[in-house]
Amino acid sequence: MMHLLKRMSPAVLAFILCLGSISAASGQGLSVAPSRIFFSGGAPGQTLTTQLALSNTGKAPVAFSAAMADWKRDSTGNKIYAPVGSLPGSNASWVETRPALTELAPGERKEVTVLLHIPGGQPAKALSHSMLFLTQVNAQNAFSGSDKQGNKVGIDIRLQVGIHIYYTPPGLAPGNLELVAFEDRGMMAREKDTIRRLVLKVRNTGAAVMDGNIRFELTSKESGEELPVPPRAVSLLPGAEQLVYMDLPAHLQGHFLAVALVDSGAKTHLKVAEKEVVYGP
Repeated sequence: MMHLLKRMSPAVLAFILCLGSISAASGQGLSVAPSRIFFSGGAPGQTLTTQLALSNTGKAPVAFSAAMADWKRDSTGNKIYAPVGSLPGSNASWVETRPALTELAPGERKEVTVLLHIPGGQPAKALSHSMLFLTQVNAQNAFSGSDKQGNKVGIDIRLQVGIHIYYTPPGLAPGNLELVAFEDRGMMAREKDTIRRLVLKVRNTGAAVMDGNIRFELTSKESGEELPVPPRAVSLLPGAEQLVYMDLPAHLQGHFLAVALVDSGAKTHLKVAEKEVVYGP
């Protein structure tokens, strides 16, 4: 969940953004399923449809409007948003929601229809994608008071949910995650501490979006002891590369074998990369 706080005069406006479900201290909440929509098939000029299920899990009524945006990921997997139609591979202008405004009473559940209008003309030859945002239009005041100068201040909570939209035309090859490099970046400063960092570079060489789970193993060559390293999940667009960090304690000493395993599902082969590292004073 991402918390974006922006100071306004005389109020403070808080946006809460996530994928799938959100809740707030004011008693507002929204559950959305699914968090990703995959359209596939169809011919030029056809319209594909699916449903989003929205549930108000809070104690106050909420109303949400729909809007589209383009997006991409940077080298470490963080999303970057852009106006509709400004990024390659955008299908944001093809997407329509009915209704465009949805109101939910406390505890109420409704469905929103999402339509993808495939443009006429030549068939699409590549995967396209966009982001559907549902943004609350009736902010609820969670706090109010006065500052030292006597000006009224408050915090309004607005909820926003992002849903990935993908369209895969017929005949595309599946996604394929490849391990490009496994590098030792040495000691690095991170916020308030220092760590040792290994970097795994992953590339999607296929034509469809590809998900994968990356497990790391770090084993001492001297003692055989295995140090726990948290796993990571990745999702890459066709042709995209991502750097995945394996951050280790700075105090490590000795000879280690680092292993990265990428699991992309039952229909793919397990990819493995190994690297020996020696950490000394």
